[in-house]
Amino acid sequence: MHYHLPDLIRFHWEHNPSGQIYAFPAGSTLQADTTAPSVRPLPESFSQVTYLEFGQAIHRAAHLMRPSPSSDGQDNEVVAMLAHSDTLVYLATVISLMTAGFVPLLISLRNSPVAIVNLLKTTGCHQILATKETMKKLLASVSDYISSSAPDYCLAVDEIPSLQQLYPYLGHELAEHPFRPYPELSKASFEDTALYIHSSGSTGFPKPIPITHRSVWGYTATCLLRELKDHPSPIRMGAMAIPAFHTLGFVLQIVYPLFGCITCTLFMPAVLDVENDVLVMPTPTNTLDVMERTGTTMTIIFPTFLQIWSQEEESMRRLKSFDYVASAGGPLDQKSGDTLLANSVNLRTSYGATEFDMVTHLRLHPGDEVDWM
Repeated sequence: MHYHLPDLIRFHWEHNPSGQIYAFPAGSTLQADTTAPSVRPLPESFSQVTYLEFGQAIHRAAHLMRPSPSSDGQDNEVVAMLAHSDTLVYLATVISLMTAGFVPLLISLRNSPVAIVNLLKTTGCHQILATKETMKKLLASVSDYISSSAPDYCLAVDEIPSLQQLYPYLGHELAEHPFRPYPELSKASFEDTALYIHSSGSTGFPKPIPITHRSVWGYTATCLLRELKDHPSPIRMGAMAIPAFHTLGFVLQIVYPLFGCITCTLFMPAVLDVENDVLVMPTPTNTLDVMERTGTTMTIIFPTFLQIWSQEEESMRRLKSFDYVASAGGPLDQKSGDTLLANSVNLRTSYGATEFDMVTHLRLHPGDEVDWM
């Protein structure tokens, strides 16, 4: 039987509810207590989200996205994600849109207003989920451009769900906690579009790439996921520095954990007050710190981080304990790669594309150990 992503959520509820899908550093953050109006600090031991908790967060979001799915006539409508939110919230919201019968359009925050409007019009999208406060200027520019170039184009902008709404027991959710599953909708065809991810726009406007439900399954047929699943010890994938709207983020943070039961390590959620709290911005220093604190055993990361780490002896000392360190998303210069390899970092290069994922092996043939490129 072929499962869509929302089906996999229900599958894990039944077969793997206590498995760890996401991990992040232990520490103190704030959590909304549903039994009191105040906010309280979480215990220091908090550090994980189970498949049960992630699935219930998705269904809470689906209720918020589409409360009456049987009568609103919104099946297969495209909804854009333009949000500067915690990764845990972003990921749950993406799959909640699929669960509620929508088609998510993941948009990079680096796009210009003109490029964003082009993506919206090309996909027939008339609704954006955003962090309105942090994206205020960009959203205003998008609205101004639509008003001047396509005044008849209707566009609604809604706030993305909050951390408290989706994860009321963050890190401590149990099956007996109050929860209402979202109704199962009729299943889309395997050839229907599951979501849109856009190209980089390096040669023109970013182009929306439709990813069908079959294509999502295609991401799981690569040698990389098979090798991760067959690894002699459980993989903890460091993906906290990859934007969730990027193809690599979608694969590492959603596809591999749901299809391969691979734990993905992230930054600790930081945004409770959308007007005042600031997201953790990835840097080479805090990324490596979080990887170490979460017991990360492997990372696939952009070359810019590796270039900086290759200049720092302490960073290379920490990286050489990883099972694999892979460069993806662009070329790593030979000097940096050779330096990492010479310092016993188990370096690989991953090649791939939005349409078919990564196609390179982690395991090398004997004699190829120095051929990291």
